[in-house]
Amino acid sequence: VVAALGETVSLDQLNVLAKLINVKSPELRGAAQQAIHAACDRMPNRDAASEELSQYLSDDTAEFVMNELRLIGGDKALQIVTQAAEGNGAVLKEYATRSMGEWLDVSVSPALLKLAKDEGGGKYGIRAIKGYIRIARQFTLPEAKRMAMCRTALSVATRTSEQRLVLTVLERNPSVAALRIAVVASKKPALRKFAKQSAQRIAAKLGVSQEVEKLLGQIPG
Repeated sequence: VVAALGETVSLDQLNVLAKLINVKSPELRGAAQQAIHAACDRMPNRDAASEELSQYLSDDTAEFVMNELRLIGGDKALQIVTQAAEGNGAVLKEYATRSMGEWLDVSVSPALLKLAKDEGGGKYGIRAIKGYIRIARQFTLPEAKRMAMCRTALSVATRTSEQRLVLTVLERNPSVAALRIAVVASKKPALRKFAKQSAQRIAAKLGVSQEVEKLLGQIPG
């Protein structure tokens, strides 16, 4: 019965299901969450659905609601999740940053970058920069935009492990611009070995040219 409500309830009736998000019974809880997902999925106004769902956001419901907002997507969902990620609530911040790191489109990238800068080398900053790099790696982007994101990520990332993730993005998208970024990265002592390898792999894919040889020649010995 509860699951069927997801196909019939209106937006202003969502509270009937929301009260069951965190009940003790696993079966009832699962049915309620499935029904809420179905209800939100069929709502024509994503922003209104996100706004309504946010009314039931608490530490107890954070995992479900944040993930549901990720699936709904849109400006309002992103705004709600970003505000939670930037707030002081530990539980909300945990699940909000998880949701942002797995967002389903590129609209989250500015928020991830801001979070990465604000949080630095802390847990959430690392999670944010990984999410930002994931956008550059997985989504269809204008090549100039992808390269700009790679340059930014290299400068913002606080650890070699995330910087190396950027190098893999460059290798997957070989171009003179990608080679140039790898060459610049090779001048960072901690990254030199890996950046040199990436530059050589990119160059091999590009083939021999005067420009490629000139760039390779700029890599420190």
